[in-house]
Amino acid sequence: MKPSKFQKKQIAAVGLAAATVAGIYGYNHFAVENAVKPTKIVVAAKDIPAHTEIKEDMLVERTLPGDAIPPNALRVNKKDVVGKWTNDGQPITANSYLFKNKVVKKEELPDSAILNLKDGEVAFPLLVDLETSSGNSIIPNTYVDLYFKQVVKE
Repeated sequence: MKPSKFQKKQIAAVGLAAATVAGIYGYNHFAVENAVKPTKIVVAAKDIPAHTEIKEDMLVERTLPGDAIPPNALRVNKKDVVGKWTNDGQPITANSYLFKNKVVKKEELPDSAILNLKDGEVAFPLLVDLETSSGNSIIPNTYVDLYFKQVVKE
């Protein structure tokens, strides 16, 4: 049996409606994707104390809208952050962004020389001011001769 003229119009109308719905859905999907700009970012999976080396289990990657990410947040992969350290006095709380000023290389820490001590080496703190530091010319990685005198009383 041949489809009637009415049935042909019905099939065409249903097809046109389906194409319209698919077109609207596709347009909305791509428009939303472009407006939201999903960006992959690394956030803290748990609290990371200050002055701590960052391990992989401390981080998680999330996809967030690009406009929701602060400009000074790190937009990097996990592997770019693992092995770096949290800055002194600046812990990172769970589920928070990693900011540029809170995550540093080991060499950038104020006490990095102490972290690089080998077995058998000991750090000895000395009180230093402008006069005793040779006019403030002692800077990190400068060799200094120290003379030590100890009196042993028995």
